[in-house]
Amino acid sequence: MRLRTTVFCALVVGALGAASTGCGSDDTNGPGSAFVDAGLKVDASASNDASGNGTEQDAGTNIRFDSGIQVDATVGSDGSITTDTDGSVNADGSVDTDGSVDTDGSVDTDGSVGTDAGPPPLATEGQPCEADLSSPTLDGNCEEDLFCFPWNAAAAAQSGDAQIASCVRLCEEDADCAAPNSVCTLVRPWGFNPELLLGVCAPSRDAQIGESCAPSPRQGDFAGCTEGLECQVGLSGFLPEDYGTCGQSCIQTEAGVEGEACPAEFPVCNAATPTADQPSTVGLCSARSLQAGDHCVNGDATQTCDLAQGSILCLPTDGMSGLCFELCMPDDAAEDSCPSMNGRGVGLQASCVPFDATDPASFGICSANCSAEVPDPCPSTLGDYSCLGFQFSGGASVDLCGELAPPFNPRESVIMNEGGQIVGMQEPHVNCVEESDLPCAPGSACFPLNATQTQGACLTYCDPTASPTGCEPYNDPTVECRLLLDQDYGLCSKLQ
Repeated sequence: MRLRTTVFCALVVGALGAASTGCGSDDTNGPGSAFVDAGLKVDASASNDASGNGTEQDAGTNIRFDSGIQVDATVGSDGSITTDTDGSVNADGSVDTDGSVDTDGSVDTDGSVGTDAGPPPLATEGQPCEADLSSPTLDGNCEEDLFCFPWNAAAAAQSGDAQIASCVRLCEEDADCAAPNSVCTLVRPWGFNPELLLGVCAPSRDAQIGESCAPSPRQGDFAGCTEGLECQVGLSGFLPEDYGTCGQSCIQTEAGVEGEACPAEFPVCNAATPTADQPSTVGLCSARSLQAGDHCVNGDATQTCDLAQGSILCLPTDGMSGLCFELCMPDDAAEDSCPSMNGRGVGLQASCVPFDATDPASFGICSANCSAEVPDPCPSTLGDYSCLGFQFSGGASVDLCGELAPPFNPRESVIMNEGGQIVGMQEPHVNCVEESDLPCAPGSACFPLNATQTQGACLTYCDPTASPTGCEPYNDPTVECRLLLDQDYGLCSKLQ
């Protein structure tokens, strides 16, 4: 058993797997621990009437708001007071009995309800808008010649989230645009349809591959991608759907990449697996294929989890950076579950842990089941990886071989006596608890050295009866695996 860092995540997954999360980190303390009533609003001073929430106007009209609009009294032109519990106020000061209210719900100074507000102004280029998803042309409230594009239409349909749309000017070439948005840049909206490629007028076309871009200034940052690249938006469930990064797309078929090959710096076409029904799929040129446990960056077109594995999501653990987690269904057969994690070659059978511990039928998260293994099986197979534990808000506790990004705190050894007691530390020593936020070197963990847990060292759990024992990365024959007191695990140490 090993001490492991625990990352607590609040994960919500939509009907088809769209996810959002917030994560923080904590450390465990010992071996084996895992870790509008669209009510009428009037410009008047507030007062209290019998309903407790009235609004008093200069003319003396008292209006209260319940589930609808009620008028207690109105002052006539002759100073008389007319009362009606459900009536509306007409332009002449009279009161109807049908409770009707004119179209804009505005209140004039004499207490009448008028229609003088007029329609709201049309949205200009880059401003938010509301697209009509039932219309083939997605009609929206944009100025003439602008198009209201719903960047998150697919995700919103699944999760019920509010629409994110903005007014853009579509183009095929620069001549279709005008200052200040005078260049035509390409945008691929993954949150709407990755098969669709839009030309959108933008003020610049300077962003390089991997750099951030945005198809509209709704976020205050309007930037297009350089020639040959596309602004890939909607790749992450944790960022605005009209935020993206510049990337090069590719077409994957059963025979390989079709058309232009990916550049040498990003040689892998990261795409969904082609099928008989869909013989070619759109992908992204990436540095490598990112599997469960690999380091990823939310929204980065070049560092997105493997799209061929439709169940892998990049969940943030530190800002925009995160790890690829694999989702699953607990009732699937073991041999069909968690293919990415089981394909890592660590030698362990992954299992599907229900996200909601009280509902076994809920979706699950794949767990590598590496926490009980001593020594840590991850670094010997994968390199700069350690077995990491994660606790989700739904109750799921999982572990996986998580990729660690250098620099690291160095792995250290302790000095033990023959009885298995720690009597000293190697020098120099780095306190991994307080002095550094760096991760411990792969295969080691921050081990507390005092009761108050203010001192710790990156130590390696080991098994003196195993081969390898776990102490091999020290490359020091004097560092051996010794049992710690009466525990069933050891620490890489030097004998006193």
